[in-house]
Amino acid sequence: MNKLLKRIRLFFVFFLLTSQGWLAALQDTEGWDSAAYLIKRKEYAPALEVIHKLLEKSPQDPFLLRMKGICLVELNKEDEAILLFREALKIEPESFSCRYHLAQALAYRGDLSESIRLLTDIQKRAPDSLYAQRAREVLPVLERLRQVEGVRKKDRRWNFLLRLSGEYDDNVRGRSRHVEGDDATESYRLIASADIELRIWEQKEGRKPFTWGGGYTFYESFHEEETLEDFDVMSHSPRLFLQRKGRWGDFPYQAFLQGNYHFIRLGGEDFSEEYEASTGLDFQWLDQAVFRPKISIHEKNFETDTDFPERFSRDGLSYEVGAQQCFYLFQNRLVLGPGYFFEWNDVEGNVFRLESHRISGFISLALPWKLRLFSRVEYQSEDYVEFTPDPERLDDVYTCGGGLSRNFWNEKAKVELSYTYVTTSSNYDFAEYERNIYGLSFYWDL
Repeated sequence: MNKLLKRIRLFFVFFLLTSQGWLAALQDTEGWDSAAYLIKRKEYAPALEVIHKLLEKSPQDPFLLRMKGICLVELNKEDEAILLFREALKIEPESFSCRYHLAQALAYRGDLSESIRLLTDIQKRAPDSLYAQRAREVLPVLERLRQVEGVRKKDRRWNFLLRLSGEYDDNVRGRSRHVEGDDATESYRLIASADIELRIWEQKEGRKPFTWGGGYTFYESFHEEETLEDFDVMSHSPRLFLQRKGRWGDFPYQAFLQGNYHFIRLGGEDFSEEYEASTGLDFQWLDQAVFRPKISIHEKNFETDTDFPERFSRDGLSYEVGAQQCFYLFQNRLVLGPGYFFEWNDVEGNVFRLESHRISGFISLALPWKLRLFSRVEYQSEDYVEFTPDPERLDDVYTCGGGLSRNFWNEKAKVELSYTYVTTSSNYDFAEYERNIYGLSFYWDL
């Protein structure tokens, strides 16, 4: 299938390189000279910046929209390109160029049925055009790909991700560094998790304004050390979601609304259940920058009762608000992501009422041989505002880690080596501990 997709791209690229009359037609467009030069040199990212400035003066120019879409396709941003080509087609509904390049982007994304329909339409309505000639060359490849694939990508509305991991944790109990004991605190553990997502109704321009569906995540861990079996975790997490992709002016976005339910068993016994509602946004305010604000509300109920719920119960509501800013640089070879979140709760027991500030950052770097290096640091301040006896409890949690991963099997599988270090400081000795976790994981995206 990958070979066929490569042939499709070669057909379209050949057409782009051998039909550059559209570049000549731009010579009368002020400021276009540099963009045309950059496109001829296949420097699409700088050309995109020039076209964006031209669109600030003429935001409804279908030609500029089409050229921006072509650059986005060559930068592997098919989703954004498709929105632009559709916008240009609304302005110029008879444009065969818009139809052709829209078909190109759809084919790259795997939406073969619509791509075939558009190219067939070009053949019927403009049989003598150069676009129809290229369509005749591409269509057999698309048809063959659809037969080989069996199920069209756009019709596959589900995803399944499997994870198997082995970890070594030197402080499973989170024991304070100030406490000595003979009971075991370190152990190997095996982790198995699976996630399935089903999109029942997918967004379709002009007909369906949203994508909605559901999913389910299963997680279970087993510790090799028998005395730590009480820390074995099993969780079930079904969810429902609503998503919408669109544009705000020149800026693409994806908004979501999601509801989750989490049921957790610890050491073979029921531990807690949680209801979660969250909403957020992926807002692409630059070609290489995505801003991700998020708000969530959680209601937690723990199975273990206490004789003094007004002091020690953790049942109640918690709230979290914050954002992450991601930068995708050098064609996504380097990814940076600082973030900040604030959390507070309203639980029944005053000892566990807290306010928390969390600052984090991550970096991901593509290396040769399909390797990717990643690292993450995080600082979290936890202020237990009504902790008794006085003084109130204030914990600082520092986390850092990283690893190396590599995709294989046509990007469907990934193997990952990881390391995480956690240390805390507090004005109470029992809350101070250190922890080292080493992991080897295998992911399989069916």
